[in-house]
Amino acid sequence: MIKVFAHADYDFIGLRKLAYIISAILIAPGLLLLPIRGLNYSIEFTGGTLVQVTANRDVDIAQMRSALSQGSL
Repeated sequence: MIKVFAHADYDFIGLRKLAYIISAILIAPGLLLLPIRGLNYSIEFTGGTLVQVTANRDVDIAQMRSALSQGSL
């Protein structure tokens, strides 16, 4: 049987200063960018299909929408 933690002696407290420094290095850029970029509260999803239509003459928008919803022009 393998005893992985039979003689475990890890010095977590002794490495706390190193952990503080690493944490500060990781947190500082985020805090510096916060006032520059601000907060983004939105999740942006683009759904549907974009259809661009050009016409050489005046077109009734309601008729155009109706034709597009039916799938024929």
